[in-house]
Amino acid sequence: MELLFLTNISLILSLSLTLTFINKLGEENKLNKKIRLITLISLLSVINLVCYFSENKGSILFHLNALVIIAYFLIIITSLYLIIFKKKTSYFKFILLVILFLALSFLIIMITVSI
Repeated sequence: MELLFLTNISLILSLSLTLTFINKLGEENKLNKKIRLITLISLLSVINLVCYFSENKGSILFHLNALVIIAYFLIIITSLYLIIFKKKTSYFKFILLVILFLALSFLIIMITVSI
């Protein structure tokens, strides 16, 4: 149960960071807060239903956090590209946030593997 709670926190952080990053990249079409909130709630409810009805919760949580880590690395690579080649230093805050949020995802994966 605690592992699912930690995974939900990790997914909330990663989804909100990813949606904010996408919103900042596409300056023409702004995502308002209502759309971001609906997307976040719908994805979390689907993931929680899958975890509730599955027999092997540890495997699903492990793979979810692996996907979150892959998304974090894609955000880091894209931000580094924009900082270096496009000289947009406002993306540096995304790199710092991703590094901070990676700690939680790695913690969940270590707990999942040890169970």
